[in-house]
Amino acid sequence: MELVIEIIVGIAFLFCIVYSFLILKYSIGFKKSIALKITNYSTSISIIIPARNEERNIINCLNSICKQTYPKEYFEIVVIDDSSEDSTYQLVQEFLNSNKDLRITLLKGDKNNFGKKNAIKKTIEIAKGDLIITTDADCTMNENWLSSMVNYYQRTNAKMLVGPVSYKDENTAFEKMQSLEFMALVASGGGALWYNKAIMCNGANLMYSKEVFNEVHGFQDIENTTTGDDVLLMYKFKNKYPLGIKFLKDRDAIVYTKAKSSLKE
Repeated sequence: MELVIEIIVGIAFLFCIVYSFLILKYSIGFKKSIALKITNYSTSISIIIPARNEERNIINCLNSICKQTYPKEYFEIVVIDDSSEDSTYQLVQEFLNSNKDLRITLLKGDKNNFGKKNAIKKTIEIAKGDLIITTDADCTMNENWLSSMVNYYQRTNAKMLVGPVSYKDENTAFEKMQSLEFMALVASGGGALWYNKAIMCNGANLMYSKEVFNEVHGFQDIENTTTGDDVLLMYKFKNKYPLGIKFLKDRDAIVYTKAKSSLKE
């Protein structure tokens, strides 16, 4: 019995050493990450927003995107309503009618084949941009978000760019705990990419080449998993272009979302 306990303690100790080494390594990688600026605003972008029951958030998201400093003639917004049971579709339609100077397209998802990956796939099929950037309907961003993402993408010649995501307006201890954990995940993922180790990303702030998306056959072979519109897709990009995935550490590139208020939520 004592031998078993010693073995368990030894394994736990070894795990702690390996884990600590990885955290240190990724922290160094995150610290070394820098943002490189250029001023070539000519790349066409399709911003894709899958939305399901987001009547409380979708207009704030659209407003923040419409305030981008990136030239409006070079980006479009495509919202796909993924079988919402609230007024999400109607609200977006009203917003579209009130902002006819913007390039906004509203689609309805397939009720018999709903889900985030199917929604994104349907949207990419009609997207006109050379680059796809996905975000979530409950997210907001500052006015330089798109410029920052596109600039770094062009400078690095990446195939996929992972952007930072952060919680905001955390009030309770529970929300602050989520924020701390989330920051650790984002920093670990970003630090790992400094070493060209793609381990995680977040579809709330993800940019990739439409050409490469089609080249790796999009979500084919992973379409039956409930999640994976971000990480599993990243692995497909990684298999094709091991050095083609980059992380952008730039305050301007942060996408903000809200922490959950309860365990049930």
